[in-house]
Amino acid sequence: MTQINENTNRLAKNTILLYFRMLIIVIVSLFTSRIVLQTLGIADYGVYNVVGGVVAMFSFFTTSLSTAISRYITFAIGTNDKNRLRLTFSTSVAVQLILAVIVCVIAVIVGTWLLHKHMNIPEGRMYAASCVCYCSILTFGVNLISVPYNAIIIAHERMAVFARVSILEVSLKLFVALSLYVSFFDKLITFALLQVSAAVIIRLCYGIYCKRNFQECNGKFLFNKELFHEISGFAGWNLLGSGASLLNTQGINIISNIFFGVFVNAARGVTAQVEGLILQFVNSFTTALNPQITKSYASHNYDYLFKLITKGSKFSIYLMLLFIVPFMFEIEAILRLWLGNFPEYAPMFIRLQVIATMLDFMGNTTARTVWATGNVKKYYLVTCSVSALCFPITILLYYLNFTAEYSYYVLIAMCLILIPLRLYVLHKLMPEFNPSIFYKNVVLILIPVIIISFIPPLIAHIFIPDFCMKSIFVILVGLISTIMSVFLFGMKEEEKKYFCQLLRHIIYKIY
Repeated sequence: MTQINENTNRLAKNTILLYFRMLIIVIVSLFTSRIVLQTLGIADYGVYNVVGGVVAMFSFFTTSLSTAISRYITFAIGTNDKNRLRLTFSTSVAVQLILAVIVCVIAVIVGTWLLHKHMNIPEGRMYAASCVCYCSILTFGVNLISVPYNAIIIAHERMAVFARVSILEVSLKLFVALSLYVSFFDKLITFALLQVSAAVIIRLCYGIYCKRNFQECNGKFLFNKELFHEISGFAGWNLLGSGASLLNTQGINIISNIFFGVFVNAARGVTAQVEGLILQFVNSFTTALNPQITKSYASHNYDYLFKLITKGSKFSIYLMLLFIVPFMFEIEAILRLWLGNFPEYAPMFIRLQVIATMLDFMGNTTARTVWATGNVKKYYLVTCSVSALCFPITILLYYLNFTAEYSYYVLIAMCLILIPLRLYVLHKLMPEFNPSIFYKNVVLILIPVIIISFIPPLIAHIFIPDFCMKSIFVILVGLISTIMSVFLFGMKEEEKKYFCQLLRHIIYKIY
């Protein structure tokens, strides 16, 4: 019981640290995005979004391996096997270096071909787009070799360090954006070059800290073929998931460019920015949660593991609702305040995307638990066969002259289907897990909480006459209704008591 309380307190502490990080990141990111869009213009912003999407296409190779590395490092810590941990980290670094070189070479070849043969780039901007492509590839490579160092910090639950480096990263991005005002060169090329420089600085920070603080990051080079095959096997199946995600984001981004041009890409870029900010807010909780899921499984603490699954899913949605309710009703006012002029399709895209994101996060902790088991074959065969359908269905709809937002409707439908499928697969892998408990403790609680959260701001949005402060009023009503709905209908008594104790502790620390 003491260990569980200790884990819970550490989870709460790490979550608070990550929320402090998130708050600064959100504020700076909102300001940075406004500067970038205004200085580049909608056309160049669309070019950067679609060209960066070409490079991000290759992330499905690396994301799968990155997930595998994070899982095996965290699992080794959970088993308290220091030799295994050192071997895992050293092998991971070697694999990432090799992969970075291979993927970057392939990305240059394929990216150049797509850029010059198939992309819809405005006249006179091909040279700038090419520079963006090569700089994005280099930034991608630098970020790739940082993965093992990032993973080891999170696995050790050193969230204060992770928060500080993340704040430095977003500060560098702000500096990059402000530099566009004084740049005498092409602003799009300047933006891409400075992004590379920022990535190199962050990579050095992670490397120096890990070398100084973790024994497994020092010593002679080690490479284990058996461990390499284990990680590769996990990553190979995870590749299916990354590939499906790639098709549903960057693939559809490129298809949208072909059918609708860079202005739709600009709207999708703004939508991705908003989704990213929401995910940063929720991931402040899940980043602190995920290492405990893997460690609980590694130590066979299944009772605590199943509590993490249900509470993690539930509270992820609660946190997301704090953003979704205001965005659904007053997104135009928020975008106007944030960006000034914004792409025409952006409000509609954002509303649909946040719904899809919420549905996807409803099963996020079940996916993390499957990763903790290491047995991901069945999970990806089942889920990817469904999620990968978004891409061909979207192409078909576009050929049939459906409008650009229908890609998001398809995504929402697939996210709905995936919720029971994830639970089914987890039950097959872990018969101790009962899906009916998840439906009872998560889904059936979330439905009334969501409905009650939306009713007051909906009434305010419809019936209150337009005036200068209406948007602020509707947003405040939405926030209050969400908080009250979550506290009154979405929490058990012990959760309410713990929340009140935590709130009192935070206030005491502040004052």
